[in-house]
Amino acid sequence: MAEHAKKKRRPVLKALLALVVIAGLAFTAKLTAVLGRRPSPSIDYAAPFRQQAFDTSEEDWAWPIYQRVFAKVDHASPELLEIVAEGDDASARWDEAVAHTRSLHWLMELATEATRKPVMGWPREPTGGTMISPDPDQYRRERTLARLLDADAALAAVDGDADRVVTRIRSLMALGQHLGHPPVLLHELIRLSVHAKAITRLLHVLANFPDLLDEERLEQVHNAMSEVRRRGAGISYEGERLLLKDFLQQVYTEAGTVSPIGLHRYANTYMPGVLPSDSTVVTALLALFASDRDEVESRVEAFVDRSAELAKTPLYLWPDDRSDIDALRADAKRFPADPSVILLDTMLPVTRYRADASQTLQQGLDAAIVAIALARHRAAKGAWPATLDEIDKTLLPEIPIDRFDGQPLRYHLTDEGPLLYSVGYDTDDDNGRPSSHAHHWATSSHRASQLDAEPELYDGDWVFLPPPTFDN
Repeated sequence: MAEHAKKKRRPVLKALLALVVIAGLAFTAKLTAVLGRRPSPSIDYAAPFRQQAFDTSEEDWAWPIYQRVFAKVDHASPELLEIVAEGDDASARWDEAVAHTRSLHWLMELATEATRKPVMGWPREPTGGTMISPDPDQYRRERTLARLLDADAALAAVDGDADRVVTRIRSLMALGQHLGHPPVLLHELIRLSVHAKAITRLLHVLANFPDLLDEERLEQVHNAMSEVRRRGAGISYEGERLLLKDFLQQVYTEAGTVSPIGLHRYANTYMPGVLPSDSTVVTALLALFASDRDEVESRVEAFVDRSAELAKTPLYLWPDDRSDIDALRADAKRFPADPSVILLDTMLPVTRYRADASQTLQQGLDAAIVAIALARHRAAKGAWPATLDEIDKTLLPEIPIDRFDGQPLRYHLTDEGPLLYSVGYDTDDDNGRPSSHAHHWATSSHRASQLDAEPELYDGDWVFLPPPTFDN
């Protein structure tokens, strides 16, 4: 009886085994086919940015001069430059820092020559078929150069050298424009930080050396700031849009399916650790669950469009809704994992979150324009205005808004001089009481919890004049 039952089960087991073998062969064939997918990048998305250089004479390119500057800028000590920039004459290394800064005058003159060129002459040629190749050492040198120009502007003010102050501030503004090219997010953020440094230096000079800059020099600085406003102070997202399109052509086939090889290569190059780095087979398994290209491209376009819109929108009009980010993050955590969504979850929220930097730089530029108008009014009338409305319209055509609450930028004339500020992070008027993190932005729910947790950092105003100092 038992033998008969075994005989009856054998055909079933054989059938099941055959099904397993067939399924295994089918899966292997499918996996082999997936592994055979190849991306076919055919569009040079960086071409429009290089065209700027091709359309101009090499004599107008800044990059050949910057190459000479960056080859030597490592001689500069960021630590010593910071002592000079902060005016920390109580430091035991003050004399050393001043001597160090002065010793690099030749390098700053060479950099100034570069900043006077109309175009960068973009050097960052694409390698390996990708649009850009990040170079951390290059970015470090760029930041060091900005610190050097800023430190010498501070030293020039102490020396009473008005021409040098203006030259350095204008050089910082032009350097920012050059370093923001091509306009992908990382370069744009470097541009914003350099421009913010120039604005901060100007405000310090106007507050601490109110008689240093005459009308002619004030107009020169005004024109430099206004030119940045005219070009657009914020992040354009033009480069980011093209960079994401480049991502799609590096990762997807012409048929719109994910290429494991392309996905593996892109993730390991630009986002190490996000996906398995040691096996294209694992990546191929993940590729089985990836969204198609059209779906991902639609999502990317909507995300970048929204980021670009927010970058142009005053902060007080920003919605608290972040449902697209929340949805993206939820999708990235689903099982089975969609590798394209995982990569987008790494890229896109950063793109969105940095939109606030556009608004904070715009606010800083607005404040700088007002501060220059205040100084020009004082130079012409012999006294600070009691209100901003007293300033001649040729100097200040309109009073900028406070981007945190939509009201006019705050100004009071105190016994100590002009007080110019934004209500900042907490969105309420603290009568010019400064806080170190008032220039930050957050959604209302996060803002409330942050104010409860660290009021000493966030509860107060973003003060432009006089520039406050904070303990580190």
